[in-house]
Amino acid sequence: MLALVPSKKIIDRIEEVRQEFAQNYQCKAALKNPVHLTLFPPFHLDDEFEQDLTDRLKEGENLSRFILEVKNYGSFTQNEVLFIHANLSPDLEKLQTLVSGIVRDKFEISEKFNGDGAFHPHITIGRKDIPKGRFQDAVNEYSQLSFSARFEVKSFFLWKHSGKQWEPLCRFPLRPLAEEIPEEYYGFLESPLGVLKIVTDDHSLLELDFMTEQPGEPKENMVVEKVKQQLSDYFSGERREFDLALNPQGTAFQQKIWKLVNGVEFGQTQSYMAISKKYGDSKAIRAVGTANGKNPIPIIIPCHRIVGSNGNLVGYSGGLWRKEWLLAHEAKFGGQQSLF
Repeated sequence: MLALVPSKKIIDRIEEVRQEFAQNYQCKAALKNPVHLTLFPPFHLDDEFEQDLTDRLKEGENLSRFILEVKNYGSFTQNEVLFIHANLSPDLEKLQTLVSGIVRDKFEISEKFNGDGAFHPHITIGRKDIPKGRFQDAVNEYSQLSFSARFEVKSFFLWKHSGKQWEPLCRFPLRPLAEEIPEEYYGFLESPLGVLKIVTDDHSLLELDFMTEQPGEPKENMVVEKVKQQLSDYFSGERREFDLALNPQGTAFQQKIWKLVNGVEFGQTQSYMAISKKYGDSKAIRAVGTANGKNPIPIIIPCHRIVGSNGNLVGYSGGLWRKEWLLAHEAKFGGQQSLF
């Protein structure tokens, strides 16, 4: 088959999603192969034609690199496959049309994939061994969740099945762009908690990170500017709620916990036990704590408002002193007595 490979950062995120899905739905077939985006489905090719195909696919090296967005979940109902969508941009369609034309023009295609319809590039999350009757449950669950990432496609790969899994056989590099296209935008804000790094895409906030100093120059857009303004208003005591499009990336469980955490109001606190009960599993306290610690948008998704059952601060990825400052700040401007 022909495949694209995301950046390592995105591979790690997708692998975490796949591992959680495999555990929750007792299916491991998708884990047998490395994370990849299927550009053209498996096809049969006699060994004698392998070099011929490789030579012809080098035509693809005349195309330029491009930015590819993978976003949200979908499914192939007939084959019971759950996947992450790849947005069909003009650049992706051009590459897909070229390589599929080369393969279909001369080489024998497996009957399973030799239909007339266009093949939709995707990244598989779960397939084949999802227990009977649970596939629709998975589709319903993941249709409510979000996933979004962008990466620069620098090459495509011909993959060959080893008998156990798919492995890269040959890499075909694309032409470098005359100008680098940013995958993300970012800016910095000096705050009472130190420098905050704001990471966005064209529409929403992706990450908010605590920094000791500003690492390099910003590359801002209107979303970054809006986040900076609302955070400044929050720190001055003029804002209690944020009006921002958020797109935190995590597993299904993590996103559910972050949504519950985001429901805790300014100046209030809730315990890890309370969040666990709202989730529906009072024994999930430790998992809730772990998910809370991986919140990629602190302050705005207020993980600092989650405390121990006895009111202890317990832990905070940004440091307990920041958690204490945030709670005292909200107690001051929320008209409540500080816990500290």
